[in-house]
Amino acid sequence: GYPDYRGLVFDLEYEGSYMTWARKINPSDTEYTVVLTYARPGAGFQNEGLYFGCNAYINGNEINSPNLTNVSTNGHATFTGQRTFVTGVNLDSNGKVTSVDTTTCNIQNGMIVSFT
Repeated sequence: GYPDYRGLVFDLEYEGSYMTWARKINPSDTEYTVVLTYARPGAGFQNEGLYFGCNAYINGNEINSPNLTNVSTNGHATFTGQRTFVTGVNLDSNGKVTSVDTTTCNIQNGMIVSFT
């Protein structure tokens, strides 16, 4: 429908389960390594979506409206739960601590979502 534009189109028939891009890592490889797959549920995939078999470089572009689950950063899983932080220390005239002020924050997948 757009005669002035050129490109590739990947159409998946209704009966199809997935589309994938794959490559040979070494010239002597006899099998291909999957780098990107779009899949419907089934054929080994639980959920519909894009499955990456390689790193993704966003190069400063935005990822809009992500729903982050099972997130890790540099190999460390992010935290979900509560943490309490000291926000103030109260001293008497002799410098002795009389009380400590704290706040508790709720953290979900490594991001502070609220304070209590």
